[in-house]
Amino acid sequence: MARSPLKTPSLQRHVRGQYFIKFGGEHHYLGTDPKEAEKLYAAKLVEWAAWREQKKERQARVSSKLTFAELVELFEKSRFPDVSADMHRYYKNHLRRAVNVFGRMPAAMVTGKYLATYLVDLRQVVSDRTEAPLGPKTVKHEIAAIKAVLNWAMDVELVPEIRLSGVKPPRAAPKRKKALTLEFIKGIVARARAEDPNLECWIAVHYLAGCRPSELPRLAARDGEMVHQSADGAIFDIVGKSTWKTGEMRHVYLSPEALIYFNAMKPQWKTWQAYARRVSALSPGGSHPLRHSAYAHLRAMGVAEEEIAQFVGHARTDVARSYDPTARATLLRSAARLTLR
Repeated sequence: MARSPLKTPSLQRHVRGQYFIKFGGEHHYLGTDPKEAEKLYAAKLVEWAAWREQKKERQARVSSKLTFAELVELFEKSRFPDVSADMHRYYKNHLRRAVNVFGRMPAAMVTGKYLATYLVDLRQVVSDRTEAPLGPKTVKHEIAAIKAVLNWAMDVELVPEIRLSGVKPPRAAPKRKKALTLEFIKGIVARARAEDPNLECWIAVHYLAGCRPSELPRLAARDGEMVHQSADGAIFDIVGKSTWKTGEMRHVYLSPEALIYFNAMKPQWKTWQAYARRVSALSPGGSHPLRHSAYAHLRAMGVAEEEIAQFVGHARTDVARSYDPTARATLLRSAARLTLR
């Protein structure tokens, strides 16, 4: 019967007098002196033990029947109840290519080394939409999504521990300034008013309340709660991007001017992408610069960075949330400094 490669190898002596130990398909020679060979043999057993653990891990990877596609499905079932609809789409979109490429492979075989090779291939993929290589941002998101699946799988012991820190996606180009001038924004609003008064309301609230595009459909559908309203304005709470991380609702601060547009808003576009396409027809920059512009304009007026960050819905620290849940007076005064009049 053949000796198991995982059993402790014995010290052997070759017919030519050389002592040796055999593992990993190789002879490791230890010289002809028996006492020196015994010392070297003990040291080699340490090396063999490390090799054996790697061998066991490789065998565990190969023997696992869970495919990567099945692992992604388990990940979605586990994570999706605790993330937003936008994150659903993020993972669905950025895992689709990986599932198509190696979905049938054993999940445990998708190691850091394999992912690094996939990253090289991914950077050479040509987009069907743009007919150009995938941009650094797309590559970054796809690698991040795969890492999220593998890290979750390791945490719940569905795959052996592996190292992924060496797989680094390409760096994106420096971000260009997105802020628009107030006069340019007024021009967008005027063109929207001529084409569709409801679009005017959406764009106005987008800028005046410093909203993310994804927040506009929820505001138009009144998918939230009015938690404060006075002569100084109003605060409308919705589930925002940071809600899933912090547990805090997104407080949308509506100045008296913004509140007029908010009250006139109607739920016309069900997704922010549909709304963004409509805005892109009026402005080449699309909808995203409106929020950046609100931030930049308030900063130019001397409003503190911390206040602006809270106004546009950035996540806050635990201490800030505990001691100052909404900062109504301060934030509504800041909101009122933005105007389209």
